[in-house]
Amino acid sequence: MSGADISVSGEHDVIAALREGLRADVAVQAVLGNPARVYDDETPGPAYPYAVIERHESRAANGANTRGLEHTVQIVTYSRHGGAYESKRLLGALRVAVQALEFDLPDQRMILVIPTYCDAMRTKNQYLFRGVLRVRILTEELSL
Repeated sequence: MSGADISVSGEHDVIAALREGLRADVAVQAVLGNPARVYDDETPGPAYPYAVIERHESRAANGANTRGLEHTVQIVTYSRHGGAYESKRLLGALRVAVQALEFDLPDQRMILVIPTYCDAMRTKNQYLFRGVLRVRILTEELSL
């Protein structure tokens, strides 16, 4: 697999595994419904509260004998009721679920998954709260 191949397929596989892992988590389902409302922009008008995988940045993270990717993923929550408390509760459930995720990725191995940033804020309309969770994920290509 070439460096370009791992980048394209690796990014897609990481996001798909993250989305499905969060949707399957019981604690996330408790705060975002069952099935959990965790999206990757595939729904035009979701019910509140919900989470969106909003941003995904990746770059090469090659070692001496390995090729890998470092991913920074931003997950955003939106809630209309419960104010900052609900927003922080949503972020907490997502953060704990991210830390417990075990990725099953084709052609790569997950090395590290760690939340690096978490914040909740009121939006301009004063009724909607936005939460932000950033996650760092390191993967390496499996030797074939």
